[in-house]
Amino acid sequence: MFSATFLIISLATFIGIRYGVRPFTQSRIGAVNQRIEEFGRKIPLDQQLEIASLYSQLVNLKTLLDQQTSQVDFLRWLERNTNTNVQINELTVDAKKKTLQLSGSARTLANLAEQLNLYRSSVGFIDRVELGGVNPPATGDGPWGFQISLTLNRDFYKKIIAPVVTPVATEENDDSSIEEEALDEELNQIDS
Repeated sequence: MFSATFLIISLATFIGIRYGVRPFTQSRIGAVNQRIEEFGRKIPLDQQLEIASLYSQLVNLKTLLDQQTSQVDFLRWLERNTNTNVQINELTVDAKKKTLQLSGSARTLANLAEQLNLYRSSVGFIDRVELGGVNPPATGDGPWGFQISLTLNRDFYKKIIAPVVTPVATEENDDSSIEEEALDEELNQIDS
């Protein structure tokens, strides 16, 4: 009984779609196509060519603009690629040389090493990372000042910037010798 009912419902649905919905949809498509043709006959050929040319220019302009990275995207990239324990105080951009000069402070030397590693891992965007200098804290537990120079990839502004996972905040380590060793190791990797 159940199978027979299911078979009848299935056949009724098939017949309804095949002989009801399908012809109705095709007639509606035909009517729309006919209206498009009538509308096309109302517009002279020279105006149609002008409209097509304008549309082509708009599409080309949209394509160019979609390939560009805005300054907001750049700042988002910088934010995503900055360690939570690092603060950037000054940013200088040299568009001709394609370099960024960053100065700021890091909570610990280990945080600074993590920051340098973050920049080095941005291979598609940054060609070179240089540590300009490190200033020790004025007090025993103060932040470490730094200057970093980043040489951008030549297509940096044309790329769509994908999010990069920012590492979680690390606990501050009181043993400064471990931090200095981590920074020295990171500096040796950058130089090579």
